[in-house]
Amino acid sequence: LLDNGLLRADRERIDGQPRFTLLLTVREFAAEQLSSSGEAAAVTTRFLDLALETATLGDPVVCRDAPGRWPELLVEARNLQKAARLLLETGDWRGFTVLAWGTFHWIYRFGDMRVFASWAEQALAQAGDPQSDGDRAAAARLRSGVSWARFLLGDVAGSLAVQEPLDLDVVAASDPACAALLLNSRALGLLQADGGAEARD
Repeated sequence: LLDNGLLRADRERIDGQPRFTLLLTVREFAAEQLSSSGEAAAVTTRFLDLALETATLGDPVVCRDAPGRWPELLVEARNLQKAARLLLETGDWRGFTVLAWGTFHWIYRFGDMRVFASWAEQALAQAGDPQSDGDRAAAARLRSGVSWARFLLGDVAGSLAVQEPLDLDVVAASDPACAALLLNSRALGLLQADGGAEARD
């Protein structure tokens, strides 16, 4: 494939291995072939599994060396963006939440927070009421991401409002890292909203 110009080897390498890219016309042809092969669903599942595994390596709660892996996420940016869109298109807000938690710190430093915020809001709409869903831990993490995104984009009232349905004591008992991020964004928001009295509490 390389010799015939159908693949191109990039200079950027992960763990000593080259990365390969397809030219747009070749990519479009390959996508058509995949679509007619009957294997598209299986390949998409494998792609999403890889994207979630990659994103998890960037989650400081899961991996202590996550900050050292953020440059790797930068290399994978287009794949992770595609994965986020696919997850939202299929209504998999839980998968999106895993992806979001692994990439949030990296996006905060290197990426486009507005795009992340837009996707997180879509996932929030898909998730519905966190109290009625069986996966409350994922719902709390998603709301934490939305809260931070809103705060960083200047929507302090919205940042506080998205936390209202959550019982932060319950979240803290099961997911201390999530509770810490929620309380942190809440304190920063209250500092601006009420002058600091409730923020200190």
